Amino acid sequence: MTQFEVPYAQPEFPKEDLHESNAAYVEYLLRHEQSNRPYADMLRGSLRTMHSTGHQALQLCGIELDYSQAEYEAFCEGFAALEYTTTVIGQHLYDGDLAVTKTKLLFIDGADMAEFELADRFTAWQQSHPNTYGVIVNDGEGQGETMKQLQARAIGAEMAWELQV
Repeated sequence: MTQFEVPYAQPEFPKEDLHESNAAYVEYLLRHEQSNRPYADMLRGSLRTMHSTGHQALQLCGIELDYSQAEYEAFCEGFAALEYTTTVIGQHLYDGDLAVTKTKLLFIDGADMAEFELADRFTAWQQSHPNTYGVIVNDGEGQGETMKQLQARAIGAEMAWELQV
């Protein structure tokens, strides 16, 4: 890994986008080390409700998905990749208390509007975090995912981001 610059701390990640050198480093880790895969496997049992909301948000954005198992798995991979990146680059652990608070705000307090809020913020997230989005999508492309799976992966990452900012 000597060809990659050691990532410098970005304590404001995931609020700020990945620096280009950090993006290259994380992309390498995701593709070759696959350190986030066991976590994604673990998440597969617990993200169905979030996936359903993410699916609805994508539909509101005009993106049609099949709601297939492969798309669900890609969603979990995106969610896990963002959390893994937060740990590696932000150099802080996932904030479970913040995630619980954000989950409550999004899914309980704003239950009737959750998919609308996510749809509004999805494009904004892609534009404000192009390097992060690129890393997430490139990882899926490297696994041969379809365009629909890549969209599911991206909304999974965006939802993980929502729970940490």
